[in-house]
Amino acid sequence: MTRIFLTSGSSWTVPSDWQSSGATIECIGPGGNGAQNGGQGGGYGKVTSPSNVNIGDNLVVQIGTGGSTNATFLKDNTGTIIAKGDYGASGGSRTQSNVGGVTHSGGAGGNPGFGGGGGGGAAGPNADGKAGGSASGGGGGGGASDGGSVGSNSTASPGVNGGATALALAGGTAGHPAGSGSGDSSGASGGGGGDAFNANGSGGAGGAGKEWDATHGTGAGGGGGSSIDSTSSSGGNGGLYGGGGGGAPSGRTQGSGGQGLIVITYTPGSSGPSPRSFAIVIG
Repeated sequence: MTRIFLTSGSSWTVPSDWQSSGATIECIGPGGNGAQNGGQGGGYGKVTSPSNVNIGDNLVVQIGTGGSTNATFLKDNTGTIIAKGDYGASGGSRTQSNVGGVTHSGGAGGNPGFGGGGGGGAAGPNADGKAGGSASGGGGGGGASDGGSVGSNSTASPGVNGGATALALAGGTAGHPAGSGSGDSSGASGGGGGDAFNANGSGGAGGAGKEWDATHGTGAGGGGGSSIDSTSSSGGNGGLYGGGGGGAPSGRTQGSGGQGLIVITYTPGSSGPSPRSFAIVIG
């Protein structure tokens, strides 16, 4: 099996050992930046055994950068989208237009209160991303990616925990600043929300997922930031890939969304090299 990760660039040439039967193309859209609301997680689209991908084709690639309105997609030689993960809204949510035989939507950003809302988790191969927590006192917790749990809502001054993964890997904890999330094979957990009454009420970063390997997966949402005692109350950044950034109060630094990703997996054809298992990262 060959697996290729596209993290940048504008084109991809289909290799000589390509065979479409059983191949998959998966796209994760970029996460939105936080505002006072958390940013939305990127969407997900997957196709299996694509009939419009052939050896030697030079396919158009777009990898959405975090916080942009550019989706992540791969197009065939006629300009038709093969698969697409739509972008997450900055500071809230939107209806995503993901393309593929399997599609899932990114989690919505949490609503602000005294603190910033948590960022939403990216969608993935297993499920929708989860919503970030809303803020009343401290910052809201970031939502988990690819299923798992929503970020906790902040109902008092301390910050709260981020959402856990589907395999129950715990979210980032509330703290000074809040803790960061972690990833496993089911996605990533959200960053914790910041404590409103501490000199550093920053939200924790969303975790990076590990669905495909130790460094490539769906990103969780960053925790919301909040502090009345200091300007050091940033929203946490969304995790790689596609996590939504955590929100923060007006005038504070909001978290950035995670960039998109394309994952191409196939079994080499009989006319190419002998079957093997390895990964290629392009970007």
